Amino acid sequence: MSSTIPRRRRWSIACAVVLAAHWSAGAQAPMLSRHDAPGLADVESAFARIAGKGAHLTARVDGHIPKGAYRQSVTNLFGLHNHFFKQKFAYESPEDIVRVIEKLSRTMGCTLDIGHIVSCGYDTVDAVRKLGPYIQLVHLKDIQAAGAEVNVPLGTGLAKVPQVMEELHKLNFKGLVAFEYEKEGQINDDVARQVAYARKLA
Repeated sequence: MSSTIPRRRRWSIACAVVLAAHWSAGAQAPMLSRHDAPGLADVESAFARIAGKGAHLTARVDGHIPKGAYRQSVTNLFGLHNHFFKQKFAYESPEDIVRVIEKLSRTMGCTLDIGHIVSCGYDTVDAVRKLGPYIQLVHLKDIQAAGAEVNVPLGTGLAKVPQVMEELHKLNFKGLVAFEYEKEGQINDDVARQVAYARKLA
């Protein structure tokens, strides 16, 4: 994992991986703060412990991984992540993703990031409808405008969060919907409000 990843994203990735590995090893998942953020060596070590185990791991927003969240499966599942970059990226639109996934094995699905769908100039509800059979994980975030990655509180941007959740309900989606909010500064109150908002739509 490259150290060129922005600090706030390194911390999110690190905590998610370390918490998952810690819990899958049978230990009580710890609470982590930014002051406890593990280094990249810790992340690589933790990821090595869970990679290849054929597991599905989920975590609550407060950092605890609930009992029963770990489910054995036949094999690992992978999700192709759509993303916005300033330069053209191969996997931006729903069509880009479907074109690739439909040629691969059934263990390959998509990790749908509705924020990046907006950033790339596409419609989030249309994306859910087109990618529905392939969605394994959803990144729930809201974006101010296309062509950039300015995060705004859920329900205040262009991501159509309520409509997206409605479509996921129609699909009887049982996977993880992970809230994301990438913003510098004091965000605790913002996060609390958005988690409460998201839970009403769940």
